[in-house]
Amino acid sequence: MRSALSFVVALLMASAAGVATAQDQDGDELARSLFLEGAQRYQAGDYQAAANAFEASYAERPVPVVLFNLAQALRFLDRPTEAVEAFQQYLQSEDTIPEERAAAIDVAIAELESQLAMVSLHVTPAGAHVSVDGRDLGQAPLPEAVRVDPGSHRFQARQGERMAERTIDLAPGDRPTLRLAIAPPEVVVEPPPPPPERPLRRKWWLWTLVGVVVVGGVTAGILLAPGAEPPVNGTLPTVDALRFGP
Repeated sequence: MRSALSFVVALLMASAAGVATAQDQDGDELARSLFLEGAQRYQAGDYQAAANAFEASYAERPVPVVLFNLAQALRFLDRPTEAVEAFQQYLQSEDTIPEERAAAIDVAIAELESQLAMVSLHVTPAGAHVSVDGRDLGQAPLPEAVRVDPGSHRFQARQGERMAERTIDLAPGDRPTLRLAIAPPEVVVEPPPPPPERPLRRKWWLWTLVGVVVVGGVTAGILLAPGAEPPVNGTLPTVDALRFGP
């Protein structure tokens, strides 16, 4: 591993010259200046300043070899997840990579991944947005395990206003499987409204009973009136007769 590291460090200044030439041709003086500053800071052991300069150079002009040197600075800053990502982005974006350099990068990535935790995320439902520590990872299902540095990390899945999240502590070499299931929305079933009340006047049976009671009361009054004589056939007694008799 030490020989591979020596090769990578020795390659830094040579690649700086190549980037400077490519950027001079395009007249991009700022990107060139930032890259050379990063190379000088790297040689001086100021890896944070080197990483900042390389990131700024790549933002001005995305030359792949800048990613290679950025990965090296991140590696010495103890940021293995970002270093692996920079190395892999370099491998994907560079058209021609010398065999020796590719081999050195493979060794560096293997060493870095041994320092990482890799979390396999199973998220439901599909299409939910997934993030770790606020960094967007895309939509579920994710194509591969998520690399994270050792320590505490918050994983979150979100769909609209609903979400699921978990915070876990991870050590170097951990390979856990984490499940995030967003609960489906609650379905509120409203009870059917009660049938409308029918008005009393439409209930014929009630009025029939009332009529029977009234008629029965009048009949009883006629029969029980003291001293009342039977009415003439075909007539009814007067009101006074109902109250006081004849």
